[in-house]
Amino acid sequence: MPTNFPAILPTSIQFGLRSNTQVFSSPFSSSVQTVRMPGAAWYGTANFDDLEEAEARELIAFLMEMDGMQGRFYFGDLSKMTPRGTATGVARVNAATSSGNSLALDGLSANLTNAFLPGDYIAFETTQGRELHMVTQAVGTNSSGQATLTISPSIRTSPVNDAVVTIGSSITGGIGNTDLSCIMRLQADQSAWSVQAPVVSSIRVAFVEAFS
Repeated sequence: MPTNFPAILPTSIQFGLRSNTQVFSSPFSSSVQTVRMPGAAWYGTANFDDLEEAEARELIAFLMEMDGMQGRFYFGDLSKMTPRGTATGVARVNAATSSGNSLALDGLSANLTNAFLPGDYIAFETTQGRELHMVTQAVGTNSSGQATLTISPSIRTSPVNDAVVTIGSSITGGIGNTDLSCIMRLQADQSAWSVQAPVVSSIRVAFVEAFS
């Protein structure tokens, strides 16, 4: 069962998507074909500098609890929690057949021109856990409060009909309180931290999305 990351904000963070593609090059014509494969995953690195003793100990204890790549926790792109779009209402999956790079929603306010804008994040729960996606094209809602989003990465597990979709969040109170996140694991089985006088610590946490 994934746990929340400690409510300690990093000094800096790198966050991105690692796509999964294969490239085939013809030895005769040098033509190239690229095939997109399932398995794109979010990944990143969070740096925590000049931590006081209490925060350092809490974060170190969390890393010990994760036991290398075994543990699971929630994490997201802390720099883009607030959406640019104007979507309001309770967004829900409009059909159980949402798949690929398309997600149908209803339950939104009607007739919004820019309900979702490129760069907005959405997240939802599936039978395999929480998925995090980014909206890649602007879209509005119709008179019934419906919209079909174009998102990346592709949906791995189709959400059930009427599943609630998170369309905005905040980091008030720390990282662990945001729902715009997905399930992560540490990238390595080793954890380390540095200490400098007067007893302040720096810790680097590298993570990658974990899914079944």
